[in-house]
Amino acid sequence: MSEILLSIISVTYNPGSSFLKTLESIISLKTSKVEFILVDGGSGPEFANMLKPYLSEIQTFISEKDDGIYYAMNKGWELAKGKYLLFINDGDELLEIPFHELKKSNAGVLLGPVLLSGQRLIKPQNSTNLALRNTWPHQGTFYARTLPFRYSSEYKIFSDFDLNQKLKKAGVKIDFLDPLKPIAFHDTNGVSHKKDSLPELYQLISKNHGLFAVGCAYINFKFLGLKSRLFI
Repeated sequence: MSEILLSIISVTYNPGSSFLKTLESIISLKTSKVEFILVDGGSGPEFANMLKPYLSEIQTFISEKDDGIYYAMNKGWELAKGKYLLFINDGDELLEIPFHELKKSNAGVLLGPVLLSGQRLIKPQNSTNLALRNTWPHQGTFYARTLPFRYSSEYKIFSDFDLNQKLKKAGVKIDFLDPLKPIAFHDTNGVSHKKDSLPELYQLISKNHGLFAVGCAYINFKFLGLKSRLFI
């Protein structure tokens, strides 16, 4: 049996037809070096029927009640056998799997760009800016399966940001992928882009970097908002 280089993990709960694009984008790029893990929160029979034509391409499928998205993502992490993990969820579309880099790298995290709505290409950064905003888009972030951290149940929306901050603070080795080849497409109309999610965001920044970082993050978000309005 060939080495599994990558475990692609999707978590769902009663997704709509948009998940078919996500599913098909993953299946179209799968090889024997890739496993696909689907962790569902106990969706209804409509979802089971939608999955039937694809079940042979899903190596691990679990459907049971859980305690939310990050609980499910941790569950997928524990089930994974790949050298690296990539989380591609409902509404995301996988565009590229960097097989060569996954095989040769010994980094704890590999970072690649992500294409957002409006054809905006977001390139990851591994700088002090990570203390203020999430500069590692999770659809382009490959985590080594053996990393010592997992998603915290303390946060409902930004646990991926919290995980990334902890990994950087711990000095985990980071490598970058081709900055011009997006790993995935991400629709930016989701919950983490709503204003009412900001209190949780500031809470985790405060916990990991202190109140001064919260003030800097607030100013940074205000500046970015003004910049986007001026240069539409």
